Amino acid sequence: MDHKSLSRYKVSLMILILTSLVIRAQSVTQKFTPCLPFNCGNGPNISYPFWTPQKQEPYCGSPQFSITCHDKTPILKLSDDDYIVKDINYVNNSVLLAVSELFNDKNSCPTPLHNFSISGSPFDYGLDFAELHFFYNCSFNDESARINLSCASNRSHHSFALFHPEFLQKDYSVDLCQATVTTPITAVDLDFVKMNYTEILKNGFSLKWNGVDCSKCVKSGGRCGSLDDNFICICNDQVRSGKCGKFSYYPLNDS
Repeated sequence: MDHKSLSRYKVSLMILILTSLVIRAQSVTQKFTPCLPFNCGNGPNISYPFWTPQKQEPYCGSPQFSITCHDKTPILKLSDDDYIVKDINYVNNSVLLAVSELFNDKNSCPTPLHNFSISGSPFDYGLDFAELHFFYNCSFNDESARINLSCASNRSHHSFALFHPEFLQKDYSVDLCQATVTTPITAVDLDFVKMNYTEILKNGFSLKWNGVDCSKCVKSGGRCGSLDDNFICICNDQVRSGKCGKFSYYPLNDS
């Protein structure tokens, strides 16, 4: 190969390498950009482990942390109900939720209809967790009930809510009620007794989750994500397993 042909070969090789790098950079950027924090319009920013299918890719969060935007409001589905995401604390891994039906102006009596459960979810109750117990269509009227549900009562059957159902059971049997439902609330002070049940429930309740510390990835310039239920750090040059830099990485799928 003469000198002129060698020069052309080197130039062609350089162009090929640069083109490959540009394509690879674009591929990584395409994975990096969708995982930027997103806001439905109202409420907190949504980022790992939460993600929204309407605006982000599945690898931007964990499958069980999917949030949908409805009328600019972030909604998380749990225990067969839709919950408004009022706040997310990414420092202590907690989320503040309230039943969305409470904010439906067309529902004049938005009482909880079934028990809340975190079974099968990635969440646990926070330290400020408490419970409010609802009793529906009871054949007796408990005079000690702090919260009367006039919208769910009539002349012969009464509905009410209590913080401590054990006090009720000393004098009455819950079998005299057609249904009982327990729902989570945030434990505060005695000001609760001055509030109606919708105000109490609208305050919401906190749940916490355990997960990988995302801060190291973010501080290194990356975006946290999930691949095959494993934590990944999406960097501007590669998808890595911990944080951006010279550490182990996952092969980047260009598709």
